[in-house]
Amino acid sequence: MTIRSIPTAANGSKPDMLFVATVAKCIELCENLVSFTCTAHALLPFILTKLLSQKPRLTEVKLEALTLSVTEATELAKMEGLTHLTLESPSRGALHLLEKWVGNNRGQLTCLSLSNSIDVTPGLLGYSLAHLSNLKSLSITNCLATTHKDLLRQLNQYPQLSLESLALTIYTSTREADALWPDLFSLKHLTIHVRQCGKEDLNPTVKSVLSCVSHAALESLTLRDIDRAELHTSVLNTVIKEHKRTLRKLNFVSFILTEGQIREICLELKELRQLAVFITVYLDVLAAYISKAKRLTTLVDTQSGTGHAARDPSLDSRGVKKLFKKCVGLRTVKTTGRTYTAEWKESGKTGEKELKVTLHRLRQPFVVLREGRDGTWDL
Repeated sequence: MTIRSIPTAANGSKPDMLFVATVAKCIELCENLVSFTCTAHALLPFILTKLLSQKPRLTEVKLEALTLSVTEATELAKMEGLTHLTLESPSRGALHLLEKWVGNNRGQLTCLSLSNSIDVTPGLLGYSLAHLSNLKSLSITNCLATTHKDLLRQLNQYPQLSLESLALTIYTSTREADALWPDLFSLKHLTIHVRQCGKEDLNPTVKSVLSCVSHAALESLTLRDIDRAELHTSVLNTVIKEHKRTLRKLNFVSFILTEGQIREICLELKELRQLAVFITVYLDVLAAYISKAKRLTTLVDTQSGTGHAARDPSLDSRGVKKLFKKCVGLRTVKTTGRTYTAEWKESGKTGEKELKVTLHRLRQPFVVLREGRDGTWDL
């Protein structure tokens, strides 16, 4: 069950109580509820008792905990048997009870995600890691008190963890890897968010983080910068050299790649299935490169739709269809708010294959980035 927003009453200050009562009743009736997501924090106080009663199969919880009081957090911390726990914008009350939450689910919790908080400290993170021996996925993003340096140092203290997915945020520059950082040899999915980093320090900092996965069989890598930045060739060369045999998804969000870099990706990464880039090259050139990537089935244009870096021709319906025709292995193209799907069918008359393109429009006006259960980004 997923609740992302709720209607408000006529005065606009409180939730619509009829809707609240309906949701509470639905939760009460769903005794076999397995997953619950609520990013409408105003709703939580009204449904806590329903959520906590007779839900033996509930294992995945994702909450926007912005306004949770200590009393409400105490009630939620009684939940047991959780395998996935995500707290977005957690209040101090919610984090105060995180130790209890972790303690009640220490044997089952495999995925922990905390985001948008100034109160997630290295000490709190260290306590969680010490008690979660089965942790496989960890996401600590937009938490100012815990930099990527702190996170990696904490992970180094618990070598018994076999993390498969990690998401972190860069706030400070590191031109070289820290001796106290771990070798994350079991990692399969890595997401790096860059929030604050000087242009001269950006690429060395990213390379220093990548050094922690130099011995890992990485399957997906996402690099995301808050500002539009150029990706240095040395960073790309490092990724290709160390992960060319295993990398299946490569996502560059707000990073601008040159024609040569896109060409290198398509030629060298033999296992690549998905590529997300800010497309600035001509479609004929792009099609020539993509056709070289034999296993590439999904292309994502991460352009935000703000009009930057105008192209000729633009990646509209005609451009997408042109790509599908030139790249017969390509099956999906995602652009701003749109997903195009290609299907080749044999014509009943001629027996030749004909291209059918299906368009699905998203309600959101921009490219939607959703973080999956394993920490990877579904672009």
